[in-house]
Amino acid sequence: MSFRIKLCTDTEDLDDLFRLRHRVFVDQEKLMPPTPDGRLFNRFDVFPNTVNLVAVSEGTVVGGVRLTRGNDAGNPAKEFFDFGNMYRDTPNGALLYCSMLCVEPQYRKKRELTNNLLRMVTYYAFRHGIERVLAPVRPTLVKRLKTIGFREAAETFTHVESGLIVVPMALDMREINPHYLDFAKTHNIQQYVENYERAFYTADEAIVREGDTGEEAFYIVEGEADVIRACNRTGDSRLVGQLKTGDLFGEVALIVGQRRSATVVARSNIDLMVINRDAFHRQVLDNPNHLFSLLKVVGHRLNQTLSQIHS
Repeated sequence: MSFRIKLCTDTEDLDDLFRLRHRVFVDQEKLMPPTPDGRLFNRFDVFPNTVNLVAVSEGTVVGGVRLTRGNDAGNPAKEFFDFGNMYRDTPNGALLYCSMLCVEPQYRKKRELTNNLLRMVTYYAFRHGIERVLAPVRPTLVKRLKTIGFREAAETFTHVESGLIVVPMALDMREINPHYLDFAKTHNIQQYVENYERAFYTADEAIVREGDTGEEAFYIVEGEADVIRACNRTGDSRLVGQLKTGDLFGEVALIVGQRRSATVVARSNIDLMVINRDAFHRQVLDNPNHLFSLLKVVGHRLNQTLSQIHS
């Protein structure tokens, strides 16, 4: 089943996220008292230096994590553990606090969803010059966080008010597992990707379909895909190309929102960086070099197509 991970900028998604938090932390885990409207949020959600990453499947928010940069007004980790005296050598704005990590129960067995939420946390930190990522977590997350590069910042303890067992974890970005940043550096794709959206498809799922209107391009972080087109005379489908890690496809959609010229189907489980046309246009206004970078890709793809025709 496909899902996307992105920065939560849509009001409906944000409302869905607050409802999800309530279902997980209040209804299921009984960690907090219920609220009258069935939504869970607090003052840190309105801080200008707070963002939320959400996982969306079939139009519904099924996971999320809140990220708050260090500031003088407080941080959400302090309710469980005070990191304040441990990293005085790090500027406040270079600290990133993770909180409110939640996933719908039926998606918790889908390990790649939680793993990729955490992966996007590190990408966000990398892009914003964060030096340390801090999070008081439950023991069940420790092993997963250690694969990223997190280490225990203090001994495990029981939080008196909630009764939760808490492990204070910290990630020094200089010690991060390189695998979690490779996609940000490969082929210099980061020069025109700044909207932090990722998509994940399983083998044999269609990513885009021929004839559909295109609004996005996709960069393959990991995996392979087949490019399939329908024959005008017979209507039969035929394989016209294959895509692999490091390839960009659907790039014409960033310039003009025309219909897709082919269907792209995942050959394996595939991890994609999504480049939204509206976001791309905004970035071009700020830096026209983004457009020149894309035109090079389009020109290269056109040259490949002409070579195939002539051969």
